[in-house]
Amino acid sequence: MKRKKWLRRAGILLLALAAVDLAANGLLQTWRVRRYLTVHLESAFGRPVEVGRFTLQLLPSPRIEARSVTVGEDPAFGYEYFLRAESVTAGLHWSGLLRGRIQFGTFSFTRASLNLVRDSDGRWNLERWLPPTRGAAGRAAPMVGPMPLPVAASRLDRIEFEDGRINFKSETEKLPFAFVGVSGGVEQIAPGRWTLRLEAQPWRSGASLQAAGTLSVRGDIAGTSARLQPAEIRLHWGAASLADLVRLARGQDFGLRGEAVVDGVARSGSSPGEWTFHMEARARQIHRWDLTERRDNPSVNLLLDGRWNISANEVRIAALRVETPRSNAQGEALLALSASPSFELRIDSAGIQAADLLAWYRGFHGNVSEGVEAQGFLTGAASMSGWPITWNQVAFSSSGGSLRVPALEQPLRIGAFEGGRTLNRMSLEPVLISLGNSLEPAAAPSAKKEQAGRGRSRPPELRENSAQMAASHDFESGTGTLAFDAGAVRVQDISTIAAALGRPFERGWDLKGSAACSLRWTWQGSPRGVQLSGHIDVTKGALQVVGLNLPLVVNDAQLLWREGKRGAHLGSVAGFGAEWTGDLEEGGQSPADGATNWKFRLHADHVDAAELDRWTGPRARPGWLERLLPSLLGSNSLRAGATASASELIRQVRAEGEISVGELTIERLKLTGVRATASLRDLHFMAQDASAQWAGGAVSGTVNAQFLPKPRYAVNAVFEKIRLADLPAATSASRALADRLNGMASGEIHLTTEGVGREELLRTLEGRGRVQLRGIEFRGWDVGASLTAGSPRTGTSKWPAGEGEFAIRHGAISFDSLRLVSGREQIEASGAVAFARTLDLQFRTLAASKRVRKEDSPHRFLKIAGSLEAPRASIETHVQ
Repeated sequence: MKRKKWLRRAGILLLALAAVDLAANGLLQTWRVRRYLTVHLESAFGRPVEVGRFTLQLLPSPRIEARSVTVGEDPAFGYEYFLRAESVTAGLHWSGLLRGRIQFGTFSFTRASLNLVRDSDGRWNLERWLPPTRGAAGRAAPMVGPMPLPVAASRLDRIEFEDGRINFKSETEKLPFAFVGVSGGVEQIAPGRWTLRLEAQPWRSGASLQAAGTLSVRGDIAGTSARLQPAEIRLHWGAASLADLVRLARGQDFGLRGEAVVDGVARSGSSPGEWTFHMEARARQIHRWDLTERRDNPSVNLLLDGRWNISANEVRIAALRVETPRSNAQGEALLALSASPSFELRIDSAGIQAADLLAWYRGFHGNVSEGVEAQGFLTGAASMSGWPITWNQVAFSSSGGSLRVPALEQPLRIGAFEGGRTLNRMSLEPVLISLGNSLEPAAAPSAKKEQAGRGRSRPPELRENSAQMAASHDFESGTGTLAFDAGAVRVQDISTIAAALGRPFERGWDLKGSAACSLRWTWQGSPRGVQLSGHIDVTKGALQVVGLNLPLVVNDAQLLWREGKRGAHLGSVAGFGAEWTGDLEEGGQSPADGATNWKFRLHADHVDAAELDRWTGPRARPGWLERLLPSLLGSNSLRAGATASASELIRQVRAEGEISVGELTIERLKLTGVRATASLRDLHFMAQDASAQWAGGAVSGTVNAQFLPKPRYAVNAVFEKIRLADLPAATSASRALADRLNGMASGEIHLTTEGVGREELLRTLEGRGRVQLRGIEFRGWDVGASLTAGSPRTGTSKWPAGEGEFAIRHGAISFDSLRLVSGREQIEASGAVAFARTLDLQFRTLAASKRVRKEDSPHRFLKIAGSLEAPRASIETHVQ
């Protein structure tokens, strides 16, 4: 019975509460109640409030929920909303309700967006939100704009956030930074004293963040009307990637990877608006975006202790320390962010280990050999100031060090050096670098030897396999110089060191031998406009290039840089069966597409086509030029080649100049005194004004070659006074035919062919031409006597003159109508000579008088056919 009685009472109570709840929610929709509640919210926020609708919940505790809430802004900070939330739940105190009053306890914001605005005086709009401590109202600073609504006597116990957002503005400018996913709360632990517990994720407009980390804030603060003081705030920013930190700071990705953790403590100072802080930032696994993580990736710690004066907008760092695993630097700094920003930094002491420098280098450069080790220690101090930043004092020194590469028996030794700024000049005193030798400079040679080597060899005071480097910069004039002089007995050792450091300069080529260099980098105003001048000399070297079967022998060559333009001087380079001399120089960039133009003057003593085939064979292998030229174009083109094909690299080559060959041999064809003006542009080679001496006469014309997609060649030539007896023959059989001819020939010829290799070029060879003959002798048969007698007669045929046309096609040279004149006698020759060492020629006598009817006159033909080694002659008669 008692159980039923209690159940009945509970049911009645629930029904009563439901009725009260229903009635109360009905009253909440009336204008008077809505206005009453809105006024209390405005009193709590200190700002005008707009609410979509109210609802009341009595269980488990009384609270009012406001939907679609917009809190207006203080006019002193603009007219955009201060806070906007999907819903705001305000807890009510039972004690106030029982006395007929509404007292808010806990505010819970769901999906709220808060705008934090900072004015020109350094004040935040947040400072007038929370209720002040007792007595603070009288001490508050004067306010600008309309007076806020009076604050009710009600107190807020707690403010909670769920999935919120905080935006930032500087006066009227909206900043690209924000905090999203804000959760946590602010709780009043004593009158005018609040504790913070917030978490959020950083956000930046226009930047895609993947691992920006979570920012946690813990601490105690006073009411905002007291400008948050006294206060102590602890911050922890963990699980953040360096890539996202850079995106947050600069809005774009600079390719930096790693992890970072930031911890900080800020405490309010004795003066209003002043804070003291301590911050520790730790970054690890720092590396470039396209490199994998390594255990020895660099790490760095940054420790800061200082004061932040919000009113003066000034940050003073009394203790600054940068730490890496083996190095550290200490100093102090001052940063003023006023209308005229300024910056001061002083590094009192710095100690840097070479091993740390190598770790940083390895983290941002790929393909560094595992066994590379660096030893050495650098100390220094510096100070800088201004905006933009300028160096005031700099001093550094080192006792030297070494770099060990696994492939070399001896380490690379770096001598002691020092440098710094004196007055307006920054300088690096000469530092001696040596490979396997003592770091003491050699004794100066005699003046005669010094003069003999001036300008073409390394500085005489350097030993073999040594280098000397020095640098300086004048801040007043903005000019600077970096000088590097070196000499190496084995260039391959230098390339081994460069390859071990992941910076190979031999890309598709391999140079062996001795070399020396004297290089100067100069700049004016900004280091971005650096110009290189100097030379690199190579002697007794061998250059193996991809695409060539044999190495080039570099007896004497020099790479030149003049005012930033490149060039080369070939004193003696042996290749393709010839010795080459000449010059190449950079002729500027094309205004249309920025491609570099080159000019050249080259000479070869003897070029043999058979040697060319031996160097680039086998004959059927296409594309040797594609493999050869990218290797010779230089590092800039090769870097472009990472995304471009070899043919595209060749397409970028633009060169023109003069070329001469003492003797050019093609099979048994020998040309002497060859000269031409040649150019290579857009995979098109053209030789104009070409001339040569051949078989006692002269040949001139043009040569065109289109290399891709399939090599095509065209030759237009004019020949004069060529002695037929001196014509070379490709084979002994053709030599037998050439021995039967004598006289001179002049005329013109047009040839076209395509393909790769001798066989394919001969198979596709086509051409036409016209020839004029003088003093022709044909030994072996007397053509006139043979035609008269009706049977072949041995002897010699002579014709003072002759002319005709010929064609080259289907692997043969054909004559349709070659007229040979001797007095009143005219002989017509026709037929063909095949490349397959066969011939089929016909000779006939042309009618001397037009009165003879051709259809009634018999015609005799002297036919010579068969192999070139043993041709057969016969007389044939035809009646037309």
